[in-house]
Amino acid sequence: MRFRDLPMPALLLCVSACSLQGTLHTPPTAANELRFAGAIEAINDGCLADGICSLTIDGRVVVWMVGWSRDTWGQVSVERAIGTPVEVWCRRTADGCELRGNADYYVRAAR
Repeated sequence: MRFRDLPMPALLLCVSACSLQGTLHTPPTAANELRFAGAIEAINDGCLADGICSLTIDGRVVVWMVGWSRDTWGQVSVERAIGTPVEVWCRRTADGCELRGNADYYVRAAR
């Protein structure tokens, strides 16, 4: 049987299942969370010096660690280099976003 010969309900099921492929491992984003992709523009890795480690990604400041913090933090699993394309999932803040509060938050290499 060819794809175009499938009965309508089977065709819709197939199209629905195909559209979900690739999104099954992506958790939903809450109202206080942000997901975006971009390139690293600036790096601040002086957590012990000034208390904040952050990456500026497409104009957004993403705090990935605060020195001496015992909070739960997400992961930065990408080489921190200017121009590196990344994907981000973080918690919104007044100044941008941060990886604080959820071990699943991330800055990772863009797919």
